[in-house]
Amino acid sequence: MLTLQQLITPVTEDQALATILDVLGQLGFQSTSWAPNAFGRITAQLAARIWSQVTTIVSEIASGGFTGLATGGWLTLVAKHFYEVDRIEASKTIGQFTLTASAGAPVNTWSAGDIIVADAPIGSANANSFTCTAGGSLGPGTDLSLEFSADVAGAAANIATGATLYLWTPLVGVTVTNPAYGTSTTWITTVGLDEESDTRLAQRCTLKWSDRKSVV
Repeated sequence: MLTLQQLITPVTEDQALATILDVLGQLGFQSTSWAPNAFGRITAQLAARIWSQVTTIVSEIASGGFTGLATGGWLTLVAKHFYEVDRIEASKTIGQFTLTASAGAPVNTWSAGDIIVADAPIGSANANSFTCTAGGSLGPGTDLSLEFSADVAGAAANIATGATLYLWTPLVGVTVTNPAYGTSTTWITTVGLDEESDTRLAQRCTLKWSDRKSVV
C-alpha cells in the first residue's frame, strides 16, 4: 500500500523513464543502448510521460483533502466546503483622475468607457491602464474630476498619487493627473487587491477551525 507521502509526491518523467528502462533491462532488453529515435526508446518515453502525468493528477487529488497540502483550486474547494471560507478574489483599483483642458482646447465630449488612461505610453509592456466609468464633456480652460477603474484586477494598479499619466484616448488640448481626492491623501477610492494567496487562505481556515474548537 502506498503511503500518503508517496501519493502526494509526483514522479518526474525522467524518474519514470529510468525505472522503465531499468525494468526492461532486467527482462533482457538492451534498453540502455537504444538510440533516442529507436522505437523501443520512444515507446518507453511515451509510457514515462503518461506515468508522470498520472502521478501528478493523483498527487493533486491526494493533497486536495488537506488544508496544509492543497493548493490553487483544490484549496479553494477545501476552504469553501470544509471551513465555509471563501478565497478573497482579486479586485480592481478605482479612483479619481482629473482631466484639464488648455485655454485653446475645443470642447471634448465622451461616453462612459471611451477614455483610457495609463501610467505608461501606449504600447508599453506592463502598463496599468484605467477606463473612465462616466460620460461627460470638457470645455476650454476647465478641469473635471472623473472616476476611473483599472482594466485589470490586482494591487499593481494602486499607482502612486501624482504619478505621470498618459491619455491613450486622444483628447485635443487635454492632460490628465491623479492628485489626492477631496480631503484624503490619495487618488484611490477603492484599493485594488491581488487574489488571496494559498498561504493566507490556509491560515484563515486554520484560525476558523481553532475558533470552532474553542467554542465546543
